Amino acid sequence: QEFSLPVGGLQTYLQVGGGARCPFLFLSACESEQLARVFFTCGVKNVVFCPTEVQDSRARRFACALYGAMVKNLPLKMAFAQASLVAKLVGDDAQYGLFSSEDLCYLPPLALRKATSTTVSWSGRQALRRKVE
Repeated sequence: QEFSLPVGGLQTYLQVGGGARCPFLFLSACESEQLARVFFTCGVKNVVFCPTEVQDSRARRFACALYGAMVKNLPLKMAFAQASLVAKLVGDDAQYGLFSSEDLCYLPPLALRKATSTTVSWSGRQALRRKVE
């Protein structure tokens, strides 16, 4: 059974529930500006969206560029600008948007820890630990 909630209903639902509390939302959906505006108005501090149609492969490339820049400690606004430039350089004709009330900066947990005798390497979704010799 499908469930559909109109955008106005979503805004009411979020407001009655005390607002949205997450600092970041990436809407990987075509023509999602109106939805992004609802989440931003209801408390999400940073919302990335696509106001135009976008192919899945291009949205994925944009997301990889955005998250890749954020993992390298670029603030969200700079990471967004870099990902937008990458999209333009590879011929992506989709547009991307950002509503932001603060400049989010992602600090990877490992960057905050002192070096130990083990390292963590990532292989796909699986974390592997190994001894450093």
